[in-house]
Amino acid sequence: MSKTLNKVLALVLALAMAFALVACQTTTPTTEPTDAATTEPATEPATEEKPSTLVVGYSPFSEKFSPFFSKTAYDQDAYTMTQVGLIGNDRAGNLILKGIEGETVDYNGKDYFYDGIADTDIVQNDDGTVDYNIKIRDDIVFSDGTPMTIDDVIFNMYVLSDPTYDGSSTFYAVPIEGMAEYRAGMELLSNMIVAAGPDNTDFTYWTEDEQKAYWDAFWAAGEGFAQEIADYCKNYGATNVSEGAALWGFEGLAADATAADFFKAIVDKYGYDVSDDGINAETAGSAITDLINAQLGDKADAYAKGISTGESAANIAGIKKTGDYSMTVHCTKFEATAIYQLGVSVAPMHYYGDASLYDYDNNSFGFPKGDLSLIRSKTTHPMGAGPYVFEQYENGVITYHANELYYKGTPKTQYLLFQEGSDGDKLAGVVSGQFDVTDPSFSQSTVDSIKEYNGGELTGSVVTTDTVDYLTRSITSVTATSASAPQRSTSAATRPATPPRICARHLPRCSPYIAIRSSTPTTASVRASSSTRSPTPPGQRRVRPMRATKSPTPRALKATRSTPRTCRKSRSTMQRLQRRSDT
Repeated sequence: MSKTLNKVLALVLALAMAFALVACQTTTPTTEPTDAATTEPATEPATEEKPSTLVVGYSPFSEKFSPFFSKTAYDQDAYTMTQVGLIGNDRAGNLILKGIEGETVDYNGKDYFYDGIADTDIVQNDDGTVDYNIKIRDDIVFSDGTPMTIDDVIFNMYVLSDPTYDGSSTFYAVPIEGMAEYRAGMELLSNMIVAAGPDNTDFTYWTEDEQKAYWDAFWAAGEGFAQEIADYCKNYGATNVSEGAALWGFEGLAADATAADFFKAIVDKYGYDVSDDGINAETAGSAITDLINAQLGDKADAYAKGISTGESAANIAGIKKTGDYSMTVHCTKFEATAIYQLGVSVAPMHYYGDASLYDYDNNSFGFPKGDLSLIRSKTTHPMGAGPYVFEQYENGVITYHANELYYKGTPKTQYLLFQEGSDGDKLAGVVSGQFDVTDPSFSQSTVDSIKEYNGGELTGSVVTTDTVDYLTRSITSVTATSASAPQRSTSAATRPATPPRICARHLPRCSPYIAIRSSTPTTASVRASSSTRSPTPPGQRRVRPMRATKSPTPRALKATRSTPRTCRKSRSTMQRLQRRSDT
């Protein structure tokens, strides 16, 4: 994942999770009385607070809200609100291995308590192998009321280990005993057809009609792929496909060249490799594989199935169930990053898979090996045991409501909206009251605008600005300032814990920290003063009026100048943004 995308993910996801966690009801009394506690009767229960809505200004989604198949950081944020992770971390990025009872950890001279859904015991054996003994809580339920067991964890691990899995996770790269044997002897049908080429005459594993249908889809998708690049380059002065191709680095096409001609030039460079190191390296937005699948339509699932080509193990020897709520993962060697890969989201098997197909003793793990079509079918509607329940994605807005069965308590912020908008509208949206919080690009023009609103300050009566530091790098988010909120402390101790998925993804490189105000459920990043927002009527959601927007294209995100150098540079940035991130 690019550094730019890392920053956006860390910022927005941390803010969203902070709202959920800071606002959660708990059974533990606070040790520091608030103003409300000194002025309100002590007998008034916290659960009687009126419903509230938090609106987060977001960059466009790709509607792949799946813990298995999401690609962009924004889609990852969308599903993360509905999920729980197997392993968490503290403010310093250290793993919380005793999540069931919780751990108290000192940070910057102050103690903080952390808990989670599991305990993990790491045993390094004399022969160099490593055992990860995992025990989950026995009282976790998914948002539909179904209890979570260790079978759900095993199901997730097998999905991520399937020979046909092509999502962004690299769980299958962990040196688990028997992983290679389990993944051997099976290939994705589409990969086999691509490897054989369009002139193949060996139809041992597929029919001639299947091959023709795939290559017809390939070339049709490629034409759209190339046209998207040409359209992108119009913002840089290109008036036709040939000029757009030249700006993109493919010079020499005829003046009347078509998108099909342009795509043929791309294929001449990369061959039929559709990976991010091949044809997809040239993307201006859409992945070539997504365009191919769109052309295949209902037939796409058939090409995403595994074809048995040789011997394969029936199970992964190193993934061992030891009880209804416990398991062991046995690795053949120690790798420092393995523990982060094991911290998977625990998605419900009964929803994403088929519980009737789960029989651990008979090597059946909730789906047919080599066929992830059932899991893929739930890509647009996530479900889990996390703090929020996904309701819908409509007109550029994701709507969530608080999960009353969340193991840490029902979040007090009852409704959560992730609302799409262009980067240029984010700051204005906060000031106008359209958004409560957002993450604009921290350019000089953004800084100047914030200072103009605040009378020369980055944090003032209209906008509150909080930064996210990545060692020597920083980004900024903006929220509306609440007149009643106390001033944000600059102490590192006020930084909330980074979400587990950030930890799992980034800790090998750096430890991100988020500085936010936690006095109210709606504070953090760029926010608007209370005078710019109207309160939510009791029992109603505060839904913002939608602007008429369409899903932006890459050029709307990055186009700044009209020179070939800038076009190529922007293209490079966009291809990194679109590449799948390792999780």
